[in-house]
Amino acid sequence: MADELAEYRRRRGRETPPETPPGKPVEQGGRFVVHQQRTPQLHWNLRLEREGVLVSWTVPRGVPRAPDEVRLAVRIDDQPPDYTDDAEVWDHGDYQALHWNDHRVELVLHGERLRGRYALVHRHDPTAENAWKLTRLDPAEDGHEPTPRFLAPMPAKPGPLPDADAEWAYEFAWSGLRTILRVTAGRVTAFDETGEDVTSRYPELRGLGTQLGATEALLDGEIVVFADGAPDPEGLRRRAAAEGGEARGLRHRHPVFYLVSDVLHLDFRSLLAAPHHERRALLDGLGLAGPHWQVPPSHPGDGAAVARASRDHGLAGIIAKRRESPYRPGSANDDWIDVRHETR
Repeated sequence: MADELAEYRRRRGRETPPETPPGKPVEQGGRFVVHQQRTPQLHWNLRLEREGVLVSWTVPRGVPRAPDEVRLAVRIDDQPPDYTDDAEVWDHGDYQALHWNDHRVELVLHGERLRGRYALVHRHDPTAENAWKLTRLDPAEDGHEPTPRFLAPMPAKPGPLPDADAEWAYEFAWSGLRTILRVTAGRVTAFDETGEDVTSRYPELRGLGTQLGATEALLDGEIVVFADGAPDPEGLRRRAAAEGGEARGLRHRHPVFYLVSDVLHLDFRSLLAAPHHERRALLDGLGLAGPHWQVPPSHPGDGAAVARASRDHGLAGIIAKRRESPYRPGSANDDWIDVRHETR
């Protein structure tokens, strides 16, 4: 099986920069920087060094990575070359200008993340004179796969604790609502097990998208409501039935928590074929921790000890996952086992 983890990390590093298209005259170039800012709302500022200043655009949904994505770019004030704005540097490098006037800017970016030809085109909208369109002109990079809208969660098959303990990892069973989160350009969309959009039920999860920033992901996890440190089925039922204003009104009485257990797609790469332990390593590397979301631990080996701890916490059981197992959307099989505690 191909090492999906190594492939993902390789592609996050610098690759061969794109070449200037033959026959295109090259105008003045310089350095560029993309600043990522999380307040007041997540957005990105593309800044191009030209004639002693940083010519700048705000891109609310981030720089596109594929030619079929068209993003709004709003022209903002130029800044001095040493301007930092106390923002995160999401990408930086050099650029070549192939064309530049008041209506169209065409350039080649040679960055650590962004590589290829892009165009900024003025929209000539009398109601929004600073509005431009930002598009990618080159094909997407090799292996680019858009983040799926939804994938059916992989269910666990009821059964006993596995015998070959070292081949398995164990997680608590939270008895929550399986929920797939799609995070793109800092925006979170939540889907239930059937693929229904349930985003309006869980406004607490919006901040997860801000935390991920430009990282795009499809996550698998459970929505849980707690009371006195234990899952609260009645509180969960009330939250699952509420939307919009009613859901916002219940946030303090019955706050929800998203417990993330898997990552299915990450930064335009499918992870379905990657073994479970590699997906978990990538998930842990995202650093997801917030007031309403976290990544509970996955324990390799010693399922009996995890089961005892689960019982001590008043939980219904544990989930055993074969460490080498791929993710099979919607397919129950012997790779994932739902181990329930015996009733006394």
